[in-house]
Amino acid sequence: MTLDEAKIKKIVDIIVKKTHAKKIYLFGSHAKGSARPESDLDLLIIADVPGPKNKRSLAVRRLFPKRDFSLDVFVYHEDEYNEEVGIANTLATTVAKEGKIIYAG
Repeated sequence: MTLDEAKIKKIVDIIVKKTHAKKIYLFGSHAKGSARPESDLDLLIIADVPGPKNKRSLAVRRLFPKRDFSLDVFVYHEDEYNEEVGIANTLATTVAKEGKIIYAG
């Protein structure tokens, strides 16, 4: 299912409410406007969620247990993101160049 802007906004609102995100980037096919029905929703979230990166991402995915869309989410602490931006071939650099900020709190 291709997600429209209203659905993405609802998803972002839930993430912000539960994680107190500082910033959320949309990247991948939805950011490029080339999403297809099977495309996943790619988000990079900057938030002070405790735990290692993989556990933080899992915690966010668990906010949507009965979702009808595929979700790839990456949760960074602000300092982690800032350290990675500018380093070639990192997710943070790719998102900084190609992603869209869809929430900044």
